Amino acid sequence: MLAINNQDKFNAVVETALAKAANFPRWQKAIQRAIEEIESNPLIHWVEEDKSLLICSPSNSIYSANGICQCKAFVEFNQPCWHRAAARIARLYMESEANQTTPLAPRPDVIREDERAIYICGGIRPEEAKVGGFRL
Repeated sequence: MLAINNQDKFNAVVETALAKAANFPRWQKAIQRAIEEIESNPLIHWVEEDKSLLICSPSNSIYSANGICQCKAFVEFNQPCWHRAAARIARLYMESEANQTTPLAPRPDVIREDERAIYICGGIRPEEAKVGGFRL
């Protein structure tokens, strides 16, 4: 089962997905089914290496989804499927979880000019910099 440790973040990802798909009924249906499967199917596994879901579907088929899928809806009809919807929801959720634990570095274009050199030099202040053992 896909581990959802932060239900509020998961709900926010789902709400955003549903809002973006508001004018696309087939995607709405795929997202709704994806939510049901993520919450109930114990045979869904997140694969971090390629940011995909490995899914044992209730039809007893196994799919790997990450924007593409091997299911009939996608392969034969190029239609939205719940496997791809679930993969996107899972990826966005996992990214939001990763962003929570990984502090972002300040952007160079929004820091003060006098701090820019410190940022570019990896936190070393100009007065602390050494080259070849000599202080600059």
